[in-house]
Amino acid sequence: MAKDILFIGATHGDEKIGVDVVQKIQKRERYKEQFNFIIGNPRAYKENKRFTQYDLNRAAPGNLNDALYEKRRAAELIEKSKSYKYTIDLHGSTTGCGVYIIVTNPTPENLFLASLFNIPRIVILPSVIPDLVDPVSKYMSCGIEIESGPQNLPETRSALEDVLQDFLNHYKERQEKSFFENMQGKEVYEVYGVLHALPKDASLRPEEFKLFNVGGEDFYALFVDAYTYCTCLKMRKKPFDQLF
Repeated sequence: MAKDILFIGATHGDEKIGVDVVQKIQKRERYKEQFNFIIGNPRAYKENKRFTQYDLNRAAPGNLNDALYEKRRAAELIEKSKSYKYTIDLHGSTTGCGVYIIVTNPTPENLFLASLFNIPRIVILPSVIPDLVDPVSKYMSCGIEIESGPQNLPETRSALEDVLQDFLNHYKERQEKSFFENMQGKEVYEVYGVLHALPKDASLRPEEFKLFNVGGEDFYALFVDAYTYCTCLKMRKKPFDQLF
């Protein structure tokens, strides 16, 4: 029987939370026939490093004949995703971000997929900095990312397990509802810029999804201290009825 769902774990090889959680769910009889699962970057996963030659989540759309392994792998993953209705790429973070959805390509199909999850925060993430260019999910016919952090905490893994099981239990019935029905109680954030550095007299640091002010500008922070050349990404809230 054809399966609707493909989960991908360890697109970054040192982000093991998706692998561990999905393999745990896969052992349960009621779920194992509902989805397929693959490790995104098996070479990097084996070596416990982010990537081997090139960041896989910056390598899309890739090329099956490229000399770099991750470029080839990106093309393979995108091609494989065409056999599924939904593809969910699972990532892990070191920050205290909790579990949230990233939509790298805000098409109606991808936004509707995001609405099927019982995850209250959805982030629309365009390529505002070089480190965000060409993620794999951007080129999938219907694909999103789920970020979870801190990835090594038991409570984070439990939270991810809960939302994935809830999705598997309810996505078919939620498909019958409208996007707006599914989005009730959820918040949409849109990344629009970068905070390169804090003012010298700043006494506070931004926190994930917390409202912050620098120079009179209010914004919500994301990926705090994740990159060497900026303090964080800047987000604004966006009403979900203005997404289309």
